[in-house]
Amino acid sequence: NQPQSIIAHIVLYELYFESGDYESTILTLKKLENLTDKKDLVYYQLGWCYMFMDDSQAAMTYFLKYAEENNYDVKSLIKIAEVSLLLGNYDDTKKYLERVIAIDPYHYKAWAELGKTYFAEKNYEKALEAYNYSLLSNDTQFYVHISKGKTLEKLQRYSEAIETYNYSVNEIEPDPYLYSLMAHCYVKLGNRAEAELYFKKTIEEDPQLDKGFFAL
Repeated sequence: NQPQSIIAHIVLYELYFESGDYESTILTLKKLENLTDKKDLVYYQLGWCYMFMDDSQAAMTYFLKYAEENNYDVKSLIKIAEVSLLLGNYDDTKKYLERVIAIDPYHYKAWAELGKTYFAEKNYEKALEAYNYSLLSNDTQFYVHISKGKTLEKLQRYSEAIETYNYSVNEIEPDPYLYSLMAHCYVKLGNRAEAELYFKKTIEEDPQLDKGFFAL
């Protein structure tokens, strides 16, 4: 009975996946591929299994199959762009993201991923532009504010970086990494008092980082 066989394979897949046995998960999914019409979901899960096994190349193979099954819709293009970025294939990443933006010019995640790509290429002006477009579409993404701040630091625009980091300070739980970024900016601006204040906040949240403060 094929429906029962499909259910049995799905149960097996879930058990193997939850136990971290990715090789058995992959074998089960490949059997399931021959039993179901929903091959896109199988390819998507295979992609994730290979990601967990740190095999990004194999993951990309299956995410591309997933994208093809879905006629390269926005969701699938974003996923293959993310994997392509992990692989360091920046030209391909930009190509996929530009296709998303052509479909949806206000897709904030596509702009954010484009910012990451330009940042990885050390094209900080372009990265800043992409992060700004992302925040224009959705300004509640605290992680994009942090990425924008780090980009402004690379451009030596430290006062603007602090303003950007302040958004995240007000939106998320106390974060030692964020405090250390702000402290670094104040060091660059020559404002020792504020730098010490934020280094102290860093240490309060994570005492293991005290060496950074005493090195100031």
